[in-house]
Amino acid sequence: MKAEILKKGKGNVVEVPISLTGSALQIHIAGNHNHVFIEEGVVSRGGTVRIRGDGNLVRIGAGTRLARGDSGRVVFDIKGDANSLLVGKQCLVGAKIRFMGDHGTIDIGAGTTSFTGAINVRESGTISIGRDCQFAGGFWIADSDMHPIYEKTTGDRLNAGADVVIGEHVWLARQVVVLKGSHIGKGTVVGALSVVSGDIPADSMAVGIPARVVRENIQWERDFAELGRTMTASGQGQLRFGSIE
Repeated sequence: MKAEILKKGKGNVVEVPISLTGSALQIHIAGNHNHVFIEEGVVSRGGTVRIRGDGNLVRIGAGTRLARGDSGRVVFDIKGDANSLLVGKQCLVGAKIRFMGDHGTIDIGAGTTSFTGAINVRESGTISIGRDCQFAGGFWIADSDMHPIYEKTTGDRLNAGADVVIGEHVWLARQVVVLKGSHIGKGTVVGALSVVSGDIPADSMAVGIPARVVRENIQWERDFAELGRTMTASGQGQLRFGSIE
């Protein structure tokens, strides 16, 4: 399967391996000196990389799968200059990813899985997502409120954007919202429909609007078998879940 590549401008580079499989990956570029690198073993289940600007970088790591999102296609939409989208190896990406300014960065760690949702950089900020995270459907992450608010008398901006940092092995349940300036520590779980607007410490469970910690010193795994092996290895006894030992 070959990618459908449309380039308008000068100095644009697109590297797509022969091993790319699945349905056609559309890569549309209007601008100059943009670079798109698709590594070996990437699987596209319907995806579009759309760039309108200059000097942008997109890198999709080896073995990553681009799943179908709400619109039927994964969309990486960059409108601006000097932005960077870095997706690690062996990820599953089903979210819409958008840049709406210049000099922004989205860095997604290896093994992270995301379903329908959105990741947005609006104000030259950075959204950093650690390895082995799991984001359920309907999540929203942004470095901005998306529209500016000013103090009427002074004209000072009241809601400047801020970077978002999500540590390794974080689970965002369905329809979680992560607002600008949020920091979520490694190993943490954020409950469904919660809104994160500040710092959530590592290895904790947080729920609510705004999200508040309700339990500390937790550990979560992607399946019960993995949890059983981990608990046994740590000397906390052997767990049995049905026929799983």
